[in-house]
Amino acid sequence: MKKIYFLLIYILLAANVVVAQTDGGTFGENGEFSWTVEDDVLTITGEGRMPDFNIVGEISYDTPWHLHNESVLEIVIEDGITSIGEGAFHGFYNLLAVTIPEDVTSIGADAFRFCFNLRMINLPVCLTSIGGLAFCGCEMIENIKIPNSVTSIIIKAFLGCTALNTVEVQWETPLSVENIFDSTTMPSSTLIVPDGTKNLYQQADVWKEFKTITEKSEVYPPYGTFGENGEFSWTVEDDVLTITGEGRMPDFNIVGEISYDAPWHLYCQFHNYKVREVVISDGITSIGQGAFFEFYDASSVTIPNSVTSIGREAFTYWCALLDIKFPENLDSIGLWAFYGCQRLKTINIPKSVTSIATAAFAFCSALNMVEVQWDTPLLVDIFDAATLSSATLIVPDGTKSLYQQANVWKEFKTIKEKSEITAIEAIDEDEISIAMIPSGIIIRTDKALPASIYSLTGQKEHESIITGQKEISLPQGIHIFRVGERSGKIVIR
Repeated sequence: MKKIYFLLIYILLAANVVVAQTDGGTFGENGEFSWTVEDDVLTITGEGRMPDFNIVGEISYDTPWHLHNESVLEIVIEDGITSIGEGAFHGFYNLLAVTIPEDVTSIGADAFRFCFNLRMINLPVCLTSIGGLAFCGCEMIENIKIPNSVTSIIIKAFLGCTALNTVEVQWETPLSVENIFDSTTMPSSTLIVPDGTKNLYQQADVWKEFKTITEKSEVYPPYGTFGENGEFSWTVEDDVLTITGEGRMPDFNIVGEISYDAPWHLYCQFHNYKVREVVISDGITSIGQGAFFEFYDASSVTIPNSVTSIGREAFTYWCALLDIKFPENLDSIGLWAFYGCQRLKTINIPKSVTSIATAAFAFCSALNMVEVQWDTPLLVDIFDAATLSSATLIVPDGTKSLYQQANVWKEFKTIKEKSEITAIEAIDEDEISIAMIPSGIIIRTDKALPASIYSLTGQKEHESIITGQKEISLPQGIHIFRVGERSGKIVIR
């Protein structure tokens, strides 16, 4: 089923390429709120309570951004907004992530209904109410943490969230609710409750229907061992997941339809924890199937030269990954290994690679440069149509004609030999690295380059000459950067 699910997405995306659009406007009684859509991100700004929206027909609302409901992948609600209006993001079918500021106190009815691909939601600590059907049909959400501040959840708020496997609540006394979950969800899910309250929840209507009720202290710690004999270890500290050991990392097993049973996955799910960097220690020779599946906020990974294989779906949906350095001895890359790494711009595949499975780099929609080292083109089917039609392929000198005739490779918009690459083109791949961290960004460059950063409104936030590595603190929001000849957008949550 999982294979069919991903192949269907791959085929649909290859056949229906959505072109990024820029749009925007104001809304509210006096136009006191504004919205923009840029690079698949919908951003809402303003102060106070967002208005409720009106139903249009049977299944839609009159939001000004509703025409972008299929192209938006991320929603950012800026600080200052205190409520999410009824029907605000109803039917954003491809939405993957949403940022809700801590000042939001209410989420209206139908606000995120039918956001089928939304996989994670961080409810703000000041939230007091969740409207009816607010998250109905969000069938990819696996974990929900409801803050203690919530005093009201209206009927069917989480109906149809069929992938839920953990729900964490923080009330010392169970909140009185009625049918807020799908009847098929609770018999297979775990409810996490405050220490000393398990007996109360085991007797409370609705909550007692959960398959397992466990207290907070029983939940996974941020470290452990894995492997047949516990020969590997892992730790999470300061947003960094570190893996140590010797030899081949084991493959992990599929849990349900859309997750894997790697022990750090369970830790992160239970604690709503975000890993932003993965470090794999020298001595490990393979990265197991599903090892780091859906680390949406991870922007950096260190892979040692000892690694020779990367398993199926190992880095699928790393939505914040900007670049990756493959080990020089890498031999194989598995099925869908980097599928959905939407911000990955350049890859350099070493000559040692002899096998790349289907769709390994599909839906890497930001890819603009792919470099390969083979004198004879490798037989592959690893990209989607959108990438091939807009990216540049760099090949060894003297091999351009071979790649221009080879299946898949000949579909690249531009094919150049290594000696044809200009200094500016080379900067993007080899001399500049930009990684997001919780407090801002880290810029690394091999030579002195001017760097400037602006807010979305055009205000200059940073300007300097950077050589080596520099960490720059930035406030939450959308920022535009320029380093040398490279420019782009970053979102700090």
